[in-house]
Amino acid sequence: MGLLEAVDPCLRAYIEPYVFESEKYTNYFEQYKRQKITNTVNSEFIDKVREYAASKGLWWELCSRNKLIDDAYDKGQGTLIIWIDALGIEYLSLISFMLRERHQGVYYKIGIGYANIPTITEFNKDYLQGRSSLAFRELDELKHKGEYPEYIIKEFTLIEKALRQAVEKLQEYEKVIITADHGASRLAVIALTHTHKAKEGAVVLRHGRYCEDNQNDYGGDISGCVDKDQYHVFADYDRFSIQGNVTGEIHGGASLEEVLVPVIELSKRPFDAGLAITVLTPEIKLRAGQKVRIKFQIDRDFDRLQAEVGSKIYLCVRDIDCWYFEPEVDRNITDYKAKLLHKGRLLGSIQYKIQKGITSKLDI
Repeated sequence: MGLLEAVDPCLRAYIEPYVFESEKYTNYFEQYKRQKITNTVNSEFIDKVREYAASKGLWWELCSRNKLIDDAYDKGQGTLIIWIDALGIEYLSLISFMLRERHQGVYYKIGIGYANIPTITEFNKDYLQGRSSLAFRELDELKHKGEYPEYIIKEFTLIEKALRQAVEKLQEYEKVIITADHGASRLAVIALTHTHKAKEGAVVLRHGRYCEDNQNDYGGDISGCVDKDQYHVFADYDRFSIQGNVTGEIHGGASLEEVLVPVIELSKRPFDAGLAITVLTPEIKLRAGQKVRIKFQIDRDFDRLQAEVGSKIYLCVRDIDCWYFEPEVDRNITDYKAKLLHKGRLLGSIQYKIQKGITSKLDI
């Protein structure tokens, strides 16, 4: 990873796992991204996609994108929505990296919601009605026209371009919300899974990711298909039979990478002004066979916290009257700084020291 970071820090940040509230999403997108980069799909992952698709919508346990934006949009305080066409949540580790390292004067918090299905722009612009908004369409255009693998690095450049535009808009607006109409999938293009024949009178769309049929349902016969009114949408990598190939990525279906999108709030002002954080273990002696446990207190009630140390993110555990996390230790480093995060937004940071313990008589 060190060499990869030196060659392309954005690629390294993209591959780095983003820790979601549910481990199943963390594992899913970690595997998805690595397979996208290597242009391969393994059978175990296909099985997992089919398992999730059989539930007819794993994402229903989350909030919708529309609800998150309803909660975040402040009419009276000057809010702008920038929607990035085809920005799925696979990019959250990259976006977090770019915001931390390149836009340090900006405060942000990250939410995750589901789009409307089918996952096409036409059905995913309702949340913009009556609100100030700007569209960034270049990412979607690249995904449809770009050649693998060159387009992946260009994706990172476009995301940084969109972030810069959003940050610049904070000169005019109190808050900028970055979101998307839908995501997209590389694996739905390259996975060699089943095709299904649509029934007579159906219209097959988006290279088979869904069909429109007013007369029939499909979900009862096809495990990975979700019926939504007259639309019948694949939540796995199956398709309806249709001619033609896709070179880059595809959307229209309901796989997690197509249907889950970010809702990122940006502000020049802190979201948690006056928050007090106290580290309870400012200095710890490293002992053989024992994990390091960093304890801290925070004067506000949170349901879930994370600690970021270097490029690693750790889940924090609530104790009786404090929180703690157990970070890895580099024996060549004594002083550490941990950033504390809640749902992707920075709350503050703590510092601690790890003192190397006595390992032999030569250390005395």
